[in-house]
Amino acid sequence: MSSTGLVSKIARHVVEFCDWLSDPPMTERDRINRYIVETRIASYQRYLARR
Repeated sequence: MSSTGLVSKIARHVVEFCDWLSDPPMTERDRINRYIVETRIASYQRYLARR
């Protein structure tokens, strides 16, 4: 096996491991819910700043 083949094989395993460590992909519903929560937090912070 050439050194290039060995490096690519190791890199592939590293990428697979990083994918395994990361959270599962977000669904569209998850993105919308996260956006709603972040928007509410920002609105509340603006409300508190005006007090």
